[in-house]
Amino acid sequence: MIRKTITLAACILAGVVGTASAADITHQSFDNIAFKTTRLSTNESNYLKLPTQWAKNYGSRNKSLKLAPQIAEMVRLRVGQVDNCNYCVVFHTKDALESGIAPAKVSSISTWRRSELFSDKERAALAYAEALAKVDNAAMPVVYAQLDAVGYSATEKEELTNCAILMSVWSRLFLAQGKTAYVADEASNAAPSK
Repeated sequence: MIRKTITLAACILAGVVGTASAADITHQSFDNIAFKTTRLSTNESNYLKLPTQWAKNYGSRNKSLKLAPQIAEMVRLRVGQVDNCNYCVVFHTKDALESGIAPAKVSSISTWRRSELFSDKERAALAYAEALAKVDNAAMPVVYAQLDAVGYSATEKEELTNCAILMSVWSRLFLAQGKTAYVADEASNAAPSK
């Protein structure tokens, strides 16, 4: 298990993780890292329709957001970390690297408060995203005011809010699904037994 975790981290940090093999956000794999569903595996009620549509508007593949793409990716990754969503962390680490964020900065997102790698605008976005992910009512007035202080527009604040909340929605859906990473057998690309 430790070796698999190290392999996953090494692939991500080295920038080896490639383009997802499927267009469906819930069924992606990255080079030799794949995911299996260990719980809720049906979609008979079409419960994925709404978050999938939301992702088209505020997800990583939307290139028309006013919010800076790198800030949006940092926020998505940080919310995935706060929500303890392995799938989200793998997916958005790849996207953060592909957006041009330096690997050292991507590696430091979980410890951004103790790092000087982040601008005031990035710090404000990360603090706001964390408060949303943690449903931190006490912190919200301060972190929201900081968005204004560093110059976020109303549109950027709306997009930032939607990016963060959308990530929490996906995190909870993937938790319900039991989305679990594994190192795929490169020869057969078959999932390990449950």
